[in-house]
Amino acid sequence: MQQPPATGVSPLKVFGKMLKFYRNRSGLTSDQLGALVNLSGSAIRKLESGRQAPIEPLVDALEAIPGLRCDGALRELFDQMAEYLTAISASR
Repeated sequence: MQQPPATGVSPLKVFGKMLKFYRNRSGLTSDQLGALVNLSGSAIRKLESGRQAPIEPLVDALEAIPGLRCDGALRELFDQMAEYLTAISASR
């Protein structure tokens, strides 16, 4: 896989900003979104701030929420981040 050029922006922060955009657009609070995917509002806020890495089942659950209207965008980003997320997991 070809590595994208370094931009200084964490892929986790990009994912989080996208998640927050979709959540805000849908009119859900972080607590409401968390309840839909069996997480706390605090966990959603950690994802949105880039302090927590998403896992594949969560991304699939988020994509399955019709009101978010992600249309595969979160899944696409997650797939592109796979190597980065693996490296982070290995270092913790």
